Amino acid sequence: MDKEIKFEVDTGMTTICWEIASTLLSYKDDMTDLCVACGEVTSKLAINIQLDEWIECTRQDCGRWYHLHCVGRLQVEGDYICFVCTKD
Repeated sequence: MDKEIKFEVDTGMTTICWEIASTLLSYKDDMTDLCVACGEVTSKLAINIQLDEWIECTRQDCGRWYHLHCVGRLQVEGDYICFVCTKD
């Protein structure tokens, strides 16, 4: 089975495949409203929506957000460096 198999593909088909791929990428899910730690919008650990507070990593250019419960904090006060940034 060392014989190479070749498929003829015209430029029209290549263009269509490229357009489909580009469209799929442009309509991907926006995950910016999800907690990086748990992947959820609402923390499963929060008793009610008032306790479902968020904290942002304070490292410059990070921009990751986490539920307080997911990172083991009770308050938003003070700096917070996320686990992704502490690995860097």
